[in-house]
Amino acid sequence: MLKQKQTILGANGNCWSTCLACLLNMKTEDVPNFVALYKGEWYTKAQEWLAGKGYTLVHHDKRWARTRIPRQSCIAVGY
Repeated sequence: MLKQKQTILGANGNCWSTCLACLLNMKTEDVPNFVALYKGEWYTKAQEWLAGKGYTLVHHDKRWARTRIPRQSCIAVGY
């Protein structure tokens, strides 16, 4: 895992891009800032970008806490 630091703060910050960069062994600047670039479509655009790299986003709502997640690498985000 390549350690990176978030460089853009605020509502259009790059925390998500930085997280992906760390986990994918990439530089933050090599990962699109999906939130700033695509506003309401950032999730779909991130999914498309990750699919091109052999990964997928799976939304796991806390209401489904007892649902089994497939055995694979995962990124968890909470709010």
